[in-house]
Amino acid sequence: NINQKLIPAEVKYRNEVPKSKALIKFMEDNSSEFGMMITKDLLKTEGNILYIPAWLFLLADVHLNNKLTSIV
Repeated sequence: NINQKLIPAEVKYRNEVPKSKALIKFMEDNSSEFGMMITKDLLKTEGNILYIPAWLFLLADVHLNNKLTSIV
């Protein structure tokens, strides 16, 4: 989460990524500013949804965890 807000995320590990009605509905119901779609290899933004490849998402997670650990 960022600033104690939920960041909705959905995984679509496919060559073609369809729009997600469920992700959009969750974002609307929970007043989320943005959401993430974790994909096979697509990197783009569309509206307030970030499409990010799984490998990059995992690297970012490791990087953030290492930064947080070094601060604590």
